[in-house]
Parts: sequence; C-alpha cells; structure tokens
Amino acid sequence: MPYIGNVPVLKTTENREEHVVTSNTQSTFGSSGYAIGFITVYKNGVRLALEDYTATDGSTIVLNSPAEKGDSIAFEYRNELTQGIEVFEATQEILVTNTGITSYDLNTNPVADFTHVYYNGVLLHSSDYSINGKVLTLSVTLALNDVITVVMKKGTDAVGIENSVAEVREEFTIVSNTQNTFTTTNDITSSLTDLYLNGIKLSVSDYTILNRTITLTENAVLNDLLAVVSKTAVTSAHQIIENRQEFIVSSLQEKTFTSSQYITPSHTDIFLNGIRLNNADYTINNRTVTLINAPNQADILVIISRNSLTDAAKVGSTGGGTDNIFWENDTTINSSYTIQTNKNALTAGPVTVANGVIVTVPDGSTWTVV
Repeated sequence: MPYIGNVPVLKTTENREEHVVTSNTQSTFGSSGYAIGFITVYKNGVRLALEDYTATDGSTIVLNSPAEKGDSIAFEYRNELTQGIEVFEATQEILVTNTGITSYDLNTNPVADFTHVYYNGVLLHSSDYSINGKVLTLSVTLALNDVITVVMKKGTDAVGIENSVAEVREEFTIVSNTQNTFTTTNDITSSLTDLYLNGIKLSVSDYTILNRTITLTENAVLNDLLAVVSKTAVTSAHQIIENRQEFIVSSLQEKTFTSSQYITPSHTDIFLNGIRLNNADYTINNRTVTLINAPNQADILVIISRNSLTDAAKVGSTGGGTDNIFWENDTTINSSYTIQTNKNALTAGPVTVANGVIVTVPDGSTWTVV
C-alpha cells in the first residue's frame, strides 16, 4: 500500500494535451510522450480518424491536412501498459421503452459517489437521479427511445468489474453501403468494448460481438468510420481512484471552485452542464478550479479527478543483499492526501507538511508518525 511521505508517482495510463494553433497553418505538434498505437487526436472537438494524422515516433503528431490559426488540437494518449491499470468499471445501457417508468434495476450494487449517469450522452447532475441498492430512479423527463448510460466505477458484487484491463483501439473505414461486419485483430469482450460510428458512441443494441466479429444492426454508409475501443486483461496493476464533486453556481460572478482534495490538471475532467470543457476553458491550482468565462447562475459544474495508488509490492522494504528491512519515505509532504477510510497509515518521522497541504484522517483511520 502507499504510505504518507512516499506518495507514488501518478501512473494513470491516460493523459491529455491541448494545443491552440497560433500561426496561419500548423501540421506538426509535439507531445510529452505517448505509446505508439495508444493515442487519439481531436480537432476542434471532433475525433480524427487514424488516416488523418501520423503518430509513429512517440513524441510528435503530424496532421495530413494542416490546422489553421485558432484551431484547437487535443491529444488523449495512454502509456504503454507494462504493469497495467486496475479498472473498477461496469457500464449498463437502458433504452426507454415506456416513459411512465422511471426506476430501473441495475446489474450491480453501485456506490453513488463512483457512478456516472448519462442521458443521451450528457452527464447528469446527481440531483437528477437517486440510487438505492441496485435501483436507479430518474427525476428527468424521459422520451421514448432515450438512452440512459450508467457507468459504475465501483461495485460490491459486479461480475467482471475487478479486472485489470488495458485499452486497445482499432478503426475501420466503411468500403460499401452494405458493409455491417468487421473483424478485429484482437479478441474482444462485449462488456469491455465501446463502438463509435463517426465519433458517436453506439448503444449496445446497435451491434453484436462474437469473438472477434462485430456485426452492426444497420448497415453503415460508404466512408463512415467505425472505431472499436476494447479492453483486455493484464495481470499486474495500479489502482485508479476516481473522485467526483459537483457545484451549483450561486451567482453570475462565480468563477472559482474549491475541491475538497488536491487535484492534478492532467488527470482531471471538468464538465459544465454535462459538457466536457477544454483545458483552455479553466485553470487548476492545487485544489482550486477557475473558469476563464463565468458561467450562468444555477449552472452545474462537475469535477472528476483521478489519482493512482501504487501496489505495496512495488513500494516494499529494501535492504542489503536479500534482506528486506528498511522502509524509506520522503521528509516533506508536498501533496494533499486523504487516508482511506478504515485504513491506517505509517510514516517515519520527522516529516514536514508543506504550506497549503492537508493530510485528512477520516473517522475509523489512524495516521502514525514514528
């Protein structure tokens, strides 16, 4: 387990960078480093096809058609998985077939704070629904054929949630108006695969998966782009902890929001009224999020941040020869940290807590400095 004073380096597999074009045209963009085959590129919020760019050296991305001044180019990339990411996630889609029904049974017993509910692709505010055991109850007005997507980050008895997974992406360009079958390079699992047609996420009712074969319910159109995002199991992992906080804007001048925990910009998503903001729309300083443009009163701001915990075996004790005797930790705490509920933490002192840094010890937990 991680311990205070030796907080592990963040090792989430996904990072995001954004560039705004300042010259008349620009084709080449640098990144801080990506694993080849694990990068997605967006231009002005539109996901580009693999054929629209070249990303083959791990450090630069070259667009086939130059971007123009003022364009926003964003990269989402994942580190090569030598140890992997332990993902606690299950997704369930609900198709509205009766507008009079507002309560739905879930496949697992989710934790409300670690569950996201999307209404036709828009992230809902927690006041728009309630979760009681395995029952989801919506308070929004539903229409026939609406799609409710429930993403459960943690569950007490969800089959397949507690698996270590790595992400792989494949893209297919539709070559005829009658094409509806596609074969992937790797084995894929239905419950761990997302499909996007021209950048729009498909409902699970829009396709079937059998081994490596994907069959669309309706034929795609010539030159459409089908993207397959699949997750596969790995054996050793880091655990990703995700936190979600929501704020209701109380005044027209309110632009600053304070998180209850320290957040890292590269591992944080900000949503305003369910729409994900670009990095240029806000700044993050320690626990403070500041919007560039003030939102409207009663708007909903959601902060979703991720942290990574290192496995105990990786942090373990050291010593001379084959001895494992000494636990070593840093002498200054530079990042705020919350000890897990019902867990105890041990630090070799003395230690200094940096200015502005907070160590939170919840009820049922103990922090001991020796």
